[in-house]
Amino acid sequence: MTWMKYAFFGLAWTLLIFSHVSCHKLESEVEPNQESEVESNVVPEDKPKSSINQQEDTGEFVGEPPLKEDNTIPGSKLPPLEKVNEQKTPFIIEPPKNWFQKYMLEIFFSLVLAGYAVQFFAGKSHNEKVARAWVALNMPVFAAQFASIGISSQAEETKKPSPEPSIVAEEENGVHGALIEQHSYSMFKFYATGRMNCNYCLVTLDLKRRQDMFTMFTFNLLWPEQDKVSYEIPLLFADSFPCIFALVKKRNMKNILENDKILKDYTTQYKITGLSDQFAVLTEYEEIADHILTPHMIEKLNKSPDSYDFIELMDQPSSTNNSLVLRIDYVLEGKATLETSADLTNDVLKLVDSIANFKVNRGLRDEIQSKRVKILQVESKEKREARQEEQMKKKAEKQKEKEAKQANLTPEQQRKLEEKEHKRDLKRQNKKLVKIAKKQSKLISFISVSYTHLRAHETSLHLVCRLLLEKKKQHN
Repeated sequence: MTWMKYAFFGLAWTLLIFSHVSCHKLESEVEPNQESEVESNVVPEDKPKSSINQQEDTGEFVGEPPLKEDNTIPGSKLPPLEKVNEQKTPFIIEPPKNWFQKYMLEIFFSLVLAGYAVQFFAGKSHNEKVARAWVALNMPVFAAQFASIGISSQAEETKKPSPEPSIVAEEENGVHGALIEQHSYSMFKFYATGRMNCNYCLVTLDLKRRQDMFTMFTFNLLWPEQDKVSYEIPLLFADSFPCIFALVKKRNMKNILENDKILKDYTTQYKITGLSDQFAVLTEYEEIADHILTPHMIEKLNKSPDSYDFIELMDQPSSTNNSLVLRIDYVLEGKATLETSADLTNDVLKLVDSIANFKVNRGLRDEIQSKRVKILQVESKEKREARQEEQMKKKAEKQKEKEAKQANLTPEQQRKLEEKEHKRDLKRQNKKLVKIAKKQSKLISFISVSYTHLRAHETSLHLVCRLLLEKKKQHN
């Protein structure tokens, strides 16, 4: 979208110059002919009167004496009428006083484009520096705990170069060639894999759009953007368990619940003692909230409440494998927060190990599953009712269209239409009967078996029935 903005401003600047040059050309054509226009627009005073003024109006002013030669009315004390000079004012375009007024618009748009260019390169460079600094600070933590780090190692494993543009982090602490993938001028992604209790760790740096001057000086003043770091870690351990947990800001809770149906339907708000009032805890059951929010974690949250934006641990309620995913959003408030980002990464990985050690007893697991089944049944019922209601609406609309169409038909056309619909209904009924007959023929099948086979599968009831039949035959 950024290149489209620059293209638009460039096109507007080109059109402005073209229109301004055309106006200057028009001014140059008008200026030499100003004297001739003035002379042609001046009406001489001794021009003879028209024939209309010389004639007497005998229709409207009957009996009124005509004006005298000195423009006085006979028998009136009013002063003589003044002659009106019917001279037209010529249209004169004043030329600009100096070159600045002449090219003011071109200068303004040139300065705007220059400001866009300066802001673009400066903001792009600043975001790249933040990404490099984050990788350099967090590289020792990832190198100590993961076997494969960065996009470069992923590319070496697949033997293919990374298709996206990437930034090579500076060499630090003996780590060579760690890459962070650049998805846009303000978004960077870092990948690491090969660790116990997790499948991989994907870190997304969503920075301010500093390269866009329009966004920085308009929308950013009303809705300030923040530099955010997001951790996404799919957990991988043997004894997985069902869990839905979220730690959110209270000011964002209403918006989150409106957009996330799972949190709205499956969780309830839970009060944690000692936690700041800026946070709200949404959990499916209390045990997992107490396990995650330890006193050490609560102390960190209370110490920097503006830094932690969102923590979520969730599986899919409709799935049976209980694959958990941990998501944490962290705000980089400044240089001091960026320098402590390595401590945050350590805390995230410790939280992964802590969740892997959590155990859910059998009774609690069954209770959670039964609650989820009930919620899924209610959801499926609501969907089915909504689908049926939609079908009824469509059916009613078709019926209205049919009635409106039949109202304009003649009796003969209506009879033919009814016969056609009757034949169509009979055809549908025959198809249904054929399907039912095929199903029944599959269920009712006759197989010839031996008498020994029958005797081997006889029950007591069958034996009684056969004895009664034999007695009946003897009496007959």
